[in-house]
Amino acid sequence: MQREETKQLMSILQISYPSHYRNMSVEEKKQTLAIYYDMFAEYPTELIVMALKNYIKVNQYPPTIAGLREQVEMLLDKDTPVELWNKVKKAITRSAYNSVEEFAKLPEVCQKWVGNHMTLKELSQTDIDTLDTVTRGQFLKTIGSIQQRAEAQAALPESLKAQIMQLTGKMQIEG
Repeated sequence: MQREETKQLMSILQISYPSHYRNMSVEEKKQTLAIYYDMFAEYPTELIVMALKNYIKVNQYPPTIAGLREQVEMLLDKDTPVELWNKVKKAITRSAYNSVEEFAKLPEVCQKWVGNHMTLKELSQTDIDTLDTVTRGQFLKTIGSIQQRAEAQAALPESLKAQIMQLTGKMQIEG
């Protein structure tokens, strides 16, 4: 989303919630525009506008960044932890001989949880009762935090991601 398109988003907000934006100074409006641009620059404009319209339909107060982001995630149809587990379990059951291929098919967040294809192969040797209870429980307990971390990292502006990569690269070299 470009800065001009972000202005369109702000216009929709001002028209939809006039009492909230009525007393805002020009400087506050510029700051609001800047933060919305920073938070949603990587998304297509159509997606953000649709999410905003969905939000407006059911909420009488203007959205926070988190509220609008939640609407965006709903439109993107993000997998639930149980759906992710089903994908991992399917990969596990097929990994006795095809662990590399099955690992590659997994969503990135599942790959982070699993670690590597060898773990899939090892899990394929686990008895089904342990897999359906212990391993599933561990997955469901931890996948939420992995998803949140991945979302937080994905939400960072590209310039900040580059700075972090430089820092972590320097720390690894120095370490």
